[in-house]
Amino acid sequence: MKALVISLLIALPSAANAEHPELRLVQRGTESTLHDSDLLLKLIAVVESASVESTAYAHPAEKWERGLSAPVYIHARFDPDRLMQVERVDQSGREVVGVTEVLIVLHENGWTDHIWLRTANGYRSVTKYRPCVYTDLLLALPLANRPTWVTDMRDGYCARYPSG
Repeated sequence: MKALVISLLIALPSAANAEHPELRLVQRGTESTLHDSDLLLKLIAVVESASVESTAYAHPAEKWERGLSAPVYIHARFDPDRLMQVERVDQSGREVVGVTEVLIVLHENGWTDHIWLRTANGYRSVTKYRPCVYTDLLLALPLANRPTWVTDMRDGYCARYPSG
């Protein structure tokens, strides 16, 4: 019984410090903090849908700060780290990685080249994400100027190929 009480006392502080992610959308200098767990899950789904690890040629460490000054981006911070399944650096399969931050820079056309990740071990990037998963994210974001292709993609390609 004494061991159970000690275990509960140890576990309570960690339960009180449960994950509190911070999710921000920046659009042309206007920042919005988003409190939407569904949106957060869509962001994680985009990261986990990426099939190519692009760190070696995308150089995320060099581009991180530039991404944070882009006109439109979505940025998530996790404390503690959020475990995500991403492609291994050597492209040999997937691995679970503790991610502290995710940065997705949205270009004028709504697409992004790479998804930037920050981990305890540095910066990584992934790409070749599933377009319908990405479309779901874009539709959930309160974007000021949503590209028309997003709705067309949802109603066309994604309606015919939902796992696409």
